[in-house]
Amino acid sequence: MSKGAAMNRRTLEQQRAYAAWEAVTKVKQQKDVRAKYRSLARNLPSMILSNGLGATLAFIKSKGSAEHQKIYTHLDQWLTRWIRSWLNNAVSQGILEWIVAESTSETYRMVTTEALAFTQWLKRFAESEIPDEQSGA
Repeated sequence: MSKGAAMNRRTLEQQRAYAAWEAVTKVKQQKDVRAKYRSLARNLPSMILSNGLGATLAFIKSKGSAEHQKIYTHLDQWLTRWIRSWLNNAVSQGILEWIVAESTSETYRMVTTEALAFTQWLKRFAESEIPDEQSGA
């Protein structure tokens, strides 16, 4: 069975978890960014709730550090895929540009809900897989 066929049979929650797991596993190997990525991933759901998805994405994209670029890319890839699969809509540019140019208030709310679900998985895996280098744990 191909990887694509296996992904189609997974629930949406399993797909989210798997995508987040892959993202965190790759970052875990990169000592130069993993601690800051862990911290950013832990704060991401609350940032989205406090500031909104669009503002959070714009903030992350504007930072330019490696960990910000990685987490932005992870969100962009997952949300672009989700929009294509679940909303039957193509995202030709990037997620931030799609939100600004093409989303309606209804699709924005749906994408925000999906972003929160995905970032919860990123947060869980970052906390469990990336060591807290400041506490030594």
